[in-house]
Amino acid sequence: MVADKTTDGIAMAAYDLTNVMGPFMDVHFMFPLLDFLSSNEMYDEKALLAAKLELLKPTSMADFAVEIYQSLHGAGKVPAEFEKKRASILAEVTAAKKQCEPMLKLLENQDKIVALQNEGSLTAVFLEQHHGVTSHVLEGLYKYAKLQYECGNYQDCLTYLTYYGVLVPNASDKYMNALWGKLAAEILVFRWEDALADINRINEAIDTNGKTSLEQLQQRTWLLHWSLFVYAWHEEGRDAVVDFMLQSRCLEAIQTNAPWLLRYLAAGVILHKKRRPLIKELLRVIQVDDKSYRDPIIEFLECLFVAFDFDAAQAQLLECKNVLSSDFFLYEKNMASFMENARLMMFEIYCRIHKTIDISMLAEKLAMNEKGD
Repeated sequence: MVADKTTDGIAMAAYDLTNVMGPFMDVHFMFPLLDFLSSNEMYDEKALLAAKLELLKPTSMADFAVEIYQSLHGAGKVPAEFEKKRASILAEVTAAKKQCEPMLKLLENQDKIVALQNEGSLTAVFLEQHHGVTSHVLEGLYKYAKLQYECGNYQDCLTYLTYYGVLVPNASDKYMNALWGKLAAEILVFRWEDALADINRINEAIDTNGKTSLEQLQQRTWLLHWSLFVYAWHEEGRDAVVDFMLQSRCLEAIQTNAPWLLRYLAAGVILHKKRRPLIKELLRVIQVDDKSYRDPIIEFLECLFVAFDFDAAQAQLLECKNVLSSDFFLYEKNMASFMENARLMMFEIYCRIHKTIDISMLAEKLAMNEKGD
């Protein structure tokens, strides 16, 4: 993508991680990220529309694809391939719906579902014996849920995968696939509490799912990227992200596959005052990383806590505004809090190492007035 020609657009685009993180994101997650880039005018709008259209190819959101195509090329006739794909999608959905019809009929009767749950009878064995929900039907339910997701019907997908997950063995690949799909749907319908619970379930399951060490590392790298949505918007997310990323297996994934995630670990420590004791551990992680990834947030911490260079720290702090402005996961509600906490860090360190303090000079370094505003 080509950065917007404005000075602000170029400055923010320099710190944009969308392209770097894209390979670890579900394709449906990319649309809100691209919308954010569009709203910030960081890139040429046509380039963003073209990127959306390319991302839509593997999905089943045919109407959305037509809408983007017309935004890009005008409201004239669209290529026949769009209508052909729409017909193909409809046929797939119809077939999957027919395959899982016994389960769909049962789900329409929520009183019955609740009764089965209360009786402990909502099991694959019981439903096969009494309601005709065979393994073939369950396979159809998974297909139908996946198709609903691909069509952008995330809430319906979530409903079906929730019941599917109850009916398949927890140790199976089917359960893990459903759990990943359920997490994706929860993220896209903003069910942060449920999503946080599923992040923890997946994190635990990765260690016991019989995969190789390399496969586990890859899965945890994906989970770390997906978790950014949850930690950005969950009420306790700014605190929880630090605990999650500092887990030894998560740190291994970050250092091996995704050092750019150190941005969010560093930001989490700065944003949450109770996490200040973890700064030494964070700096150890950053220094072990050996400069494979750096940005102004990380450089700010190194300038302040390693070099004790307040001028350099202040310069990096000013540049942090461009970092936060470019970042979907940090921008929305963190700018003021981040800058306030970072300046407080500078004040505390400055007071700790200087016997006498020039208030005017310190205020200038912190970009504050002498009253401490």
